[in-house]
Amino acid sequence: MTSNLFFVLFLTSISLVAASDSDYVPVNIATASNAAINDSWARFVYWQHPNGKIMLEQRLGDGLEPQEIDVTVTPKAQSPLSAIYIPSTKSSGAYDLVLSYFDSANQIIDSTCLYKDKKYVEWSTHEKNITSASGLALVNFNGTRCRFYVNADNELVQDIRGALTPLGPKVAKGSNIAATVPVGSTGIHVFFIPDGDTTSLASLTFDGSEWSEKLPTLPNFAPEEKPEIGFAAASWSDPLTVRIFHINQDTTASEWTYTDGSWTATSKDEFKIQGATAGEPVAASQSMNGSGRYIEYFYATTGNTIVYLAQNSEDGMIFQNKFTEFEVEKPEFTGLTRSDKIALGVGIGVGLPTLVVGIVALFYARKAIKVKHSGNSKEGKWHKTKVFLARFLRSPKPKSNSHGAATGSSGGSL
Repeated sequence: MTSNLFFVLFLTSISLVAASDSDYVPVNIATASNAAINDSWARFVYWQHPNGKIMLEQRLGDGLEPQEIDVTVTPKAQSPLSAIYIPSTKSSGAYDLVLSYFDSANQIIDSTCLYKDKKYVEWSTHEKNITSASGLALVNFNGTRCRFYVNADNELVQDIRGALTPLGPKVAKGSNIAATVPVGSTGIHVFFIPDGDTTSLASLTFDGSEWSEKLPTLPNFAPEEKPEIGFAAASWSDPLTVRIFHINQDTTASEWTYTDGSWTATSKDEFKIQGATAGEPVAASQSMNGSGRYIEYFYATTGNTIVYLAQNSEDGMIFQNKFTEFEVEKPEFTGLTRSDKIALGVGIGVGLPTLVVGIVALFYARKAIKVKHSGNSKEGKWHKTKVFLARFLRSPKPKSNSHGAATGSSGGSL
């Protein structure tokens, strides 16, 4: 009995190591859209497998399986992703695809290819010689590729063909970025968590000539000290409507809509989802009302599935579809991380002494039993061992004061 008890205590303490890290790995997603046309729904979707590989999947009904992108620079694990597509000028019915991601040093990398005749061809990798502290967003604005990121000084920066322009506002350390070009518009909206107010969502708007803080700040958007939460944006013009999507702290899908000069929470009962993780990366796709692809919100579940919520029109019903699923192989052991080492130390620090005490106690108990059977009195070793075990295993009884009330409490003093 004693040996079983100590063995259970030992296994319980060691289990801290196994519980120190979840198997779930956030899956970054990027919808490749073309804001230059009104029918701009995401015909291609990129996503990063938990093993670090970036996958590309088309939505044109061509029956092509998801494919790992062909790159010469390895993506960073859990890298932010942003993508666009443009109808190719080289071949009718073909598309030029561009994906931006981070390498292991947070250098921005572009991966490009041509989708033609149901194949991805002409792969090319381009190092941009730009380092981002956090955040990455890419849009096609009037035929020009515009990129946004956060530099080492926590400034929001615009990159157009290598011309870098700090846009002014300071961004919270670790904040993500979302950018959107309203359908039927020539403007850009860029969203971020601002420095000094890390629970709000701020933005800058480009009206075709200058940047300004046109939209009001959305308060109480992010949880305290978690500016790195994922969010996505979609927008339409005439009148200006902007939607922001993210996964709430209670792991439900959340939507905010800007219209008529203010933000309104517009989450609906249909947004109830299963398997999502609070603050995880998300992506959005938009198109003109009546195109049949009005809005789509993508996210990954803990069940290794990517799904999307969608509306076919502005007032249409919300529904959910599975986009793709994937298998997660157990990674090869590559050494312990710092958190692994801490957890292992806790497990050993608690479990090993417990095991040693158990073995010693068991040894003396067995020895004392033999002595007792030899006829020793209760003042012998067996009696002393029983006293030792009783003191070690018993739970302390609460003491009483002169009024008969307990003097101790769980969680604090009275």
